[in-house]
Parts: sequence; structure tokens; C-alpha cells
Amino acid sequence: MAIFWLNSEIRMAETFRAICVIESHGHADAVGDKGAAVGIAQIHKILVDDVNRIQSRKHFFYIDRLSPKESYEMFRIYVNHYAPNGGPEQWARIWNGGPRGAEKSSTLRYWEKVHVEMLRHKKYD
Repeated sequence: MAIFWLNSEIRMAETFRAICVIESHGHADAVGDKGAAVGIAQIHKILVDDVNRIQSRKHFFYIDRLSPKESYEMFRIYVNHYAPNGGPEQWARIWNGGPRGAEKSSTLRYWEKVHVEMLRHKKYD
């Protein structure tokens, strides 16, 4: 069981890293979507609010979107909540399209970008 958990954590970290390259080219101070998306993973305020709701407490603040460490924690909580048995494709599509993102055809292109980035990175590891 421990090996499965570790493998899942590695895959989640690799997925997040690829998302950050796609979203911000790895820049923690990036601002996009007319100011609505902030940080390395381009997080919107509504996602921070949803993660706090999932946690049943206000643990994260909007400023935390500028912290790569806090952004990764929000990513983990969010995708584990909406895709507890998911993998990189589901995680990326949910990140892009919201809680039901894995079911939306509009998120397929985003997944393709993330997947290509994951493969590109593995080639040079």
C-alpha cells in the first residue's frame, strides 16, 4: 500500500509541475485571466474558497496563490476531493474545467498540453 501511495504522490507532483509550466511557465508571481488567475498554477479566488469549504475551515487565503507550496497543497486537496481515484488526466482536466472538468470535452485539449509537458520532462530527467 505504501508503494501505491508514493507512486500516486509522485504522479500528482509531476502533474502539478506540468500544469505550472502550462499555466505560468513556472512563474510564481504570474497574473492572468484579466487579473483573476494568480500564481504558478493560475488559481482563481473561487478555488481557494472551494478548498476551504472542502477542508471545513479557512486554512488558505487568496495571497497563498502566490506560494508554490500552498498552491500545490490546494491542488492536492481539490483534485483528491473531486477525483479520489483519479490520475493525471482527471486531475488536469478538473484543474482546468472545475469539479466536473474530467467529463467535459472542452478540457481534452488542456490535458493534451499537460500530457505532452509531462512526457517532455520525463525525457530529460
